[in-house]
Amino acid sequence: MTAADAQADQAALDAATFTPDAHALPAPVAPYLSNQIGCSELCSLMIALGTDEGMPDDVRAWMVTARERASYGRKSKKVPQHLKSPALAGPVWAVDNAASVRTPFGIMPYCIAVKAGVRERDGQLDYQKAGVDLEATLWARWVASLRLDEGCALDVDSLVSQHEILARYPSEWNVRAPSVRHPEEVRLVTYLDGWGRDVVGERVVCNAKLSRDWKERPDVPAWIQMQGEIACTRASLGLLIYGQKWNADYMQEEPQDRGPIAPFPIEPDASAERAILVTVARAFERIDSIRAEMLEAKRKVAA
Repeated sequence: MTAADAQADQAALDAATFTPDAHALPAPVAPYLSNQIGCSELCSLMIALGTDEGMPDDVRAWMVTARERASYGRKSKKVPQHLKSPALAGPVWAVDNAASVRTPFGIMPYCIAVKAGVRERDGQLDYQKAGVDLEATLWARWVASLRLDEGCALDVDSLVSQHEILARYPSEWNVRAPSVRHPEEVRLVTYLDGWGRDVVGERVVCNAKLSRDWKERPDVPAWIQMQGEIACTRASLGLLIYGQKWNADYMQEEPQDRGPIAPFPIEPDASAERAILVTVARAFERIDSIRAEMLEAKRKVAA
């Protein structure tokens, strides 16, 4: 398919007004989301598509549990306790987004349906904005703590955060965070929280996380996301920076003191990158097939 063909197909999708099976289609997702996969989406897709082959054993074991939870459907009240947080050891939404949903084009994983444009994305803008605001505070406090650490292995002056960059623009411009595409699989993209270098000049990428519980190790969705970010940027190291118990501020739960900041270093994993690239390719096979079906249905209605 040429670039012109792809643009024409996207235009046709954007203009779609047909209603197969008497169900109105939602508006297609924005082009910058529909034609790429962000690293934060990788875990849900991997659960849904079963593309975790070659991943570390502990990751694959977690995937088995995650698929069991996803089998109950999105936001089910019948999920057993051992499949709920904190026993699940990871954000529930990453698993629930892999659950199957009904669409005008059949039953499919929610994360695939949203990408294909046959299901609207859940509205979480206020929830996400509150989290992003707290992440900026987390980043600032973490960097301040590094300046007090005489043995810090990072070049603190090189650290840059997306929050610092976005703050330079008027909010009404709706400027997005800096993004980096994978050098080979350009449909895989990361919107970085922060980046910099260590004291010997090697590139480091950072991701700020607000946890509901105390973390002894990173959860699997965050680890997979960071492997994607390392792969896109070719960084030598990733840092998952957890604000322990910080998300009570925006989950509207009982007020709790914010816990300590816990950074976890993540080394590049070649097997993880291979699994990620397979996931992206398989996801777009499904997405392109659904979009082709959408276009064919529109043509039949228009004929």
